[in-house]
Amino acid sequence: MTGSGPGNAAERYGHKMDKVIKYERVVKKWYDSLEEGKFLGTVCERCGACEFPPLYSCNTCGGHDMRWIEMSGDATLESFVLNGPMSADYGEPYALGYVRVKEGAIFTAIVFGITKRNAPEVDKMLPAPLKMEIFQRDGYKTVAFRLVK
Repeated sequence: MTGSGPGNAAERYGHKMDKVIKYERVVKKWYDSLEEGKFLGTVCERCGACEFPPLYSCNTCGGHDMRWIEMSGDATLESFVLNGPMSADYGEPYALGYVRVKEGAIFTAIVFGITKRNAPEVDKMLPAPLKMEIFQRDGYKTVAFRLVK
């Protein structure tokens, strides 16, 4: 939009653009780390918020000074929904969970170990402990979580 004030959009919204942002291959580094058996995330140097999966910038404050951290693998299941019959087949029962990792990031993820049969019991356990694990999909590895019993 032209004529809407001085500077670019970031400056109009109060973000100082006093340095050049160097982007790296975040997605490649993350998938490479999974091949090595590591869970990586990023932390914002400005506000300390954790991003997982890792991002170029912070969802909390918009900062671009992100540093890599190795995640603990510990998480908590806040809530979940069971999948319908048309859901992907991962070889074992799973649900979609609202997950909070120990480092603070919150997101939706695959959670193994939840079935129609044990869902009422799991619901009473919330928030329930989870462990992060590497999960092999069609041609690549990604992250899933498993209910800790």
